[in-house]
This record gives sequence, structure tokens and C-alpha cells, in this order.
Amino acid sequence: MALTVPTATDHSSGFPFATPTPIRHTPTYEDCIRVYSEVKANAAGVPSTLGGALHGHLGLVLSDEEYAVLVPNTPYVRAPDPGDLGIIIGTTEARANLTNTWQTQKKAFLDTDLLERQLMSHII
Repeated sequence: MALTVPTATDHSSGFPFATPTPIRHTPTYEDCIRVYSEVKANAAGVPSTLGGALHGHLGLVLSDEEYAVLVPNTPYVRAPDPGDLGIIIGTTEARANLTNTWQTQKKAFLDTDLLERQLMSHII
């Protein structure tokens, strides 16, 4: 059975603010707030089951305290890297189940990681 490592899904083409509003001068407070609002809109526009599943990936941008105001008792916990799959011992069905679980977890991690880098590139 060949193992395929999942690839991340690029969501940037669906961002409401695909191109950041340019700042051609020393940034003002208003400029920073505008960019922050654009990044929040982009993060919220990407569907996610994390953090209650109602605010996309807004939890990548907001602090834990800010997110708790939106969704009390349901924190946004980013998908952890499941690491390497390693050697699986067991029946064919058990190996297939563990492999599928790993692939799902790895894809969630890679998607979140790519999205975070895309959101940061909007600022930097």
C-alpha cells in the first residue's frame, strides 16, 4: 500500500481581500486597523470545523481572549502536526484506519499552516 502525504489546499484565491490594500507611506493607526480587518476577513472566510465551526479560521488571527468573546467555551485549537506516520503493525484494516487518520490529521495541519503563512504574507 503506497502512502501519499496530503498536500495543503490553497485558499488565497477565495480571500475577500486577495490583494492587500497598499500602504505607500509611513503606516498610521488607521492603516494598521484596515490591514488587520482585511486579514480577519480573509481568515474568517476560509471554512473550518475548529473553534465551533462558525467563524472560519478567525482563531488564527485573534487572541484566545478575543476569540472567547465570540465563541465562549469553544476555543480555536489549531490542528497539531501529527508527525511522521512511522511503522504500523497490525491487520490490514487496522493499518488502513491508522493511515487514513494520519492523512486526515496531516492535511488539517498542512492546510492551517499554509493559511497562516498566506495571512502573514498579507501583512509583511
